[in-house]
Amino acid sequence: MALPKLFPVVIAVGISLPLSAWAVGSESSTSVADVPVASVVDQLNILSAEGDYSAMLALLDAYPGDHDAALLNYRGYALRKTGKPEEAIHAYRRALALDPDYHEARAYLGQGLLDLGDVEAARAELLEIRARGGRGSLAYVTLKNALLDKTGY
Repeated sequence: MALPKLFPVVIAVGISLPLSAWAVGSESSTSVADVPVASVVDQLNILSAEGDYSAMLALLDAYPGDHDAALLNYRGYALRKTGKPEEAIHAYRRALALDPDYHEARAYLGQGLLDLGDVEAARAELLEIRARGGRGSLAYVTLKNALLDKTGY
């Protein structure tokens, strides 16, 4: 029997959790929420590099990350890559509400706006990155190049 694509992620994220933490209706005091955000981010980076955006969303759905700007940024990225730019923009804006200086989320928001054809709003995000000290950052440069090409990345 072949294991589902998400299996390595569940193993990696749940490695420090007892099996009962993954059971539906579990009474265990340990839960997926006890997994450090950094461990989830590591797995999201792997899935992103593999282009497995659906698995990214599955992992994010299993982990309560509405309070974390990085996880909201990853959610936005995965949503955008799965063809849901409006939902992605919402996730990026939630990330920025938590951390207005999060240049990467702002650049990805600009990408989503470009995907929707809103060049002026994307340009405004580029200017905001610069105003917040991000000129020359990877986020700034990639959004600037995307604006020049009028395409997202």
